Amino acid sequence: AQGDALEASLEKVDRTEAKRPGAGILKVTEKIRLALARVRDELLADMVEQYERYPCPPGARTIRSLILARGETGVSAAWRAAWDRVAEVEYRVEPKLKLKVWLENGGKVYVYRYGKRFQGLHGRSYLNERHQGVTFEIVAGDVLQFDIKKFHAKKGPRKLFVAAAAAELEGRILPSRAWAENTNHRGDSLDPLVNPFCRGAVFDEEKRPDGISEDVQEQMAALGSGILFRTSNEFRHYAIDWHRKLLKVRDSFAARRQTPTWLGSEGERFCLVLRIPR
Repeated sequence: AQGDALEASLEKVDRTEAKRPGAGILKVTEKIRLALARVRDELLADMVEQYERYPCPPGARTIRSLILARGETGVSAAWRAAWDRVAEVEYRVEPKLKLKVWLENGGKVYVYRYGKRFQGLHGRSYLNERHQGVTFEIVAGDVLQFDIKKFHAKKGPRKLFVAAAAAELEGRILPSRAWAENTNHRGDSLDPLVNPFCRGAVFDEEKRPDGISEDVQEQMAALGSGILFRTSNEFRHYAIDWHRKLLKVRDSFAARRQTPTWLGSEGERFCLVLRIPR
């Protein structure tokens, strides 16, 4: 009841008569802000120094949480350097796991680890139509991002991306739920905004799902075969012919006895996130 009375009284306050803070108050406020920034910088520097001496997974997670506490846009160059330093030390000292990734899109796909371009065992930081897959040495709990460059169609001002993916960790297939879409759309994001992606399905001329809208059925009939998925923005089915690579990609996965996860998105960019379990 007291809270309701206080709220009611605050609503009656005439804020138009409120005075702007004077120069003295603004000066003091700025001094406090700078002092707090110095304290945060000193705290972070001390934490990174201690982590370099005694690295451990909880320490790395704590430092990352501190850096991202004010959001990625508030990360200064010095804090970004600290972020990269922690990732470098962590990768050097922690036990490595073998991750093998097949990701076919028909174009270059750049790979990032914690927002920095990541080098695989092949010495390159991208996948490009490698049917044999690419092997990476990673650390448990890593976050890899795959920045996909090639789009396959345009629908109005937006681009439509399609990819087929599969991954194995230490010889065990990772479930499709390990993949997500980064709605930041940037592989160098420190804190990717993950979102469930649009899962697609291959359709043939003989096998077409039921319940498809008339315009999409006409498109499917014209294509003969392709990918069918529900778009993230319009929540309606959308069919696309993945050029002549579709059958080749499907056969390459079948030869390895794998079932690829078909991924799709609409937007200016497309970035996938693969979260490695701890």
